[in-house]
Amino acid sequence: MAHATRFAHPCLQASITAQVDNEAMGRVLIGAGFVLIAAGLFMIGLKHMGLGVGRLPGDLVWRGKRTTVYLPLGTSLLLSVLLSLVLYLLSRMRR
Repeated sequence: MAHATRFAHPCLQASITAQVDNEAMGRVLIGAGFVLIAAGLFMIGLKHMGLGVGRLPGDLVWRGKRTTVYLPLGTSLLLSVLLSLVLYLLSRMRR
């Protein structure tokens, strides 16, 4: 009786692929954790300098009789620049 070459069952192949994906997801989560820690430290530093989020130059506040409207334009611009920088650096590291 000749034994045919056996290939891994499709379920086992999916399991191996899932392990690789889990490893990649773990790395992404660790990276996201570092980014969140850096963002938290940055916000703490801003508060110590008297520039909390929503209090940067360019942030607009309009107070009416019964309504207050916040337009954090300066904060939005700063966060956009920082996020763009972080994503650019991450893309450069992956190459």
